Order: sequence, then structure tokens, then C-alpha cells
Amino acid sequence: MQYRAYRFPCEHPVVVSHHGERLPAQIINISNEGARLSGLGGLAPGERLRLELGQGCPVMQAEVRWTRGTLAGLRFDAPLAPRDLALIRRSVASGTGVAAKAWNLQLRELR
Repeated sequence: MQYRAYRFPCEHPVVVSHHGERLPAQIINISNEGARLSGLGGLAPGERLRLELGQGCPVMQAEVRWTRGTLAGLRFDAPLAPRDLALIRRSVASGTGVAAKAWNLQLRELR
């Protein structure tokens, strides 16, 4: 059985390019292999997205693996570098933190 990489909780704003539009969204957990995206509806498994992770981080290409309402599980085309993962995690440390009520513990990302 293959396990996925640990997902770190976060509240990181991103800009998503989808069908020629640039839309704001938020990553609510992340690993070097993928992320859970919140704030975009109308996505379907198999769709391709371009994620602008912010200053100092690369632009990532990702595939939508699952969706549920405005949540989506993403798998990056190439692993996120440890330095970039640390930058995103560090940006969360200065924020308010993840609100426990926002978590849906019934969700499970698929590989």
C-alpha cells in the first residue's frame, strides 16, 4: 500500500488559471505532491490548473483529482521543492491559523 505525503494545514492565498480566467482561491493543506484547494466551484476531476503560489514560489501545474462543492484535491505535475513548501508553511505562521470548524474530517484525497 502506498501512502501519500503528509499534508500540512495552511491558509495560503493563490491565483488559479482555469479556462483562461485568473481566479482567487486558497490552499487549505499542502504537501510536496499536492494540495487541497478551497474557493472554486465548477471544477471536474482530470482538469488542468495553473497555480500562482505567490512571491518567491514557482508557478505550479496541477491536475484536479477530486471535487466536493468548492473543495478540490490537486496533484502537482512536479514535486514542490522543500524550500517552496517551507515558504508556504512559514507564511501561515504569521496568520491566524486554520479554524477547526472549517475542517471536514469526512473528506479523503485520492491518489
